Amino acid sequence: MVKTMETASNLATQLFSGVENVVNKYGQTVVDTVLWVTRMDALSTLFEGVVGLILLITSVLVMKWLLTNAKRWFDEDDGDPTITTVGCVIGVILSVVSILVNTVVVFSHLFSMWTYVAVFKPELYLAKKAIDATLSVKK
Repeated sequence: MVKTMETASNLATQLFSGVENVVNKYGQTVVDTVLWVTRMDALSTLFEGVVGLILLITSVLVMKWLLTNAKRWFDEDDGDPTITTVGCVIGVILSVVSILVNTVVVFSHLFSMWTYVAVFKPELYLAKKAIDATLSVKK
């Protein structure tokens, strides 16, 4: 455990000295640009989650509409009910697939703590990414 803490401390020291070197070499403008790019990337992730949520709600409403009207369509169908049956089955299958996919999108995009950290504290998010990258290289 002590060895791990020493390694983490050394990695943090290297990380912060590297950040200091970048600030000294390129100036604060580059650092601010990196922070804004990080924020915009996180905001695009949140936007994707909102779009997924809208599609999820739409899929649920379409499925509810299909299931509500299916009986009426079958009753009104004078001829071969095959077309009505196939249409309803395809609609329900597509709705279920859309619901499942969009549920994953919503949970992975809107309920990720690090997405919000990247929006409001991008420097902390970048530090986490740098530490993750450093630890994965050291393994």
